[in-house]
Amino acid sequence: MNVMHRAGLILVAVSISACHVGPQIKDLDLAHNPEGATVEVQVLASEGQDKLKFEGELLEIRSDGIIISGAAANGSADEVIFVAWSRAGRVKATRFGGYNATIGRSLEWSPETKERFRLISRFPQGISPEMMDSLLVAHRQERLSRFEL
Repeated sequence: MNVMHRAGLILVAVSISACHVGPQIKDLDLAHNPEGATVEVQVLASEGQDKLKFEGELLEIRSDGIIISGAAANGSADEVIFVAWSRAGRVKATRFGGYNATIGRSLEWSPETKERFRLISRFPQGISPEMMDSLLVAHRQERLSRFEL
């Protein structure tokens, strides 16, 4: 057996026995359904508003904030809300197949972190005006609920 033949056999053996370590895309729920990650969003108190906590589906990450479809912890009805980064106290992404992330104050929202959250949102490409209108109609809202400073 010459050296080239032996090297080829070794390469084939290594290729066959190689394995993947860590989570795979096929194991993520997001790869098999259209929903975004489930998130908990803490909205910081501002003048005339107490601190609130919402839980729902992550719809979109924008340059100026986050959009979710969810309900407040006080039992209110589901609604589509926008939370400006300056009002996002904590965002915790849960329940989407092995990837959990918690981000604190808005100062910690680096471009890399926003990109990771964008990828696990329902609309990573962004929500078109027509789609936003459809979402608002489905939630019986006239306009997006907004939490800004």
